Amino acid sequence: MRVDSRFEADDDCAAHSYGQVQEFFRAQPCATLFRALFTVRDARRNVVLVAVAWVEMPDAASAREYHRLVDTHGTGNVTELSRERGPYRRVRFTGEQYASRRDGTTLVNAQAQPVGRTAGVVDLAEIVAEVVG
Repeated sequence: MRVDSRFEADDDCAAHSYGQVQEFFRAQPCATLFRALFTVRDARRNVVLVAVAWVEMPDAASAREYHRLVDTHGTGNVTELSRERGPYRRVRFTGEQYASRRDGTTLVNAQAQPVGRTAGVVDLAEIVAEVVG
């Protein structure tokens, strides 16, 4: 198995989000945003993308509110790095393999998305989802 990674830091969550999550960040800006993209490949060239976002909010109340919103399916999220540049811009994360955790003012959410629909990539996605969740 091979894993490649890319990281980015910013303090403008609204510029790097979509849906109701973006609206939330416009009204209640975050303090800091860290994003990571991991590309996991197995020996059969199956690919799973793993997007991770660390969002630091100014206080615990806004962090709790953000957590409730982002954990509600269909409300949006922090934009995955793969959607902004690189070969996987057209891959859309479904949220089926998603996990989040809040610690004080910081919320981390991670999601895995298989690239393609072969049995091998589904198996790899299940393995990665176990690690993410």
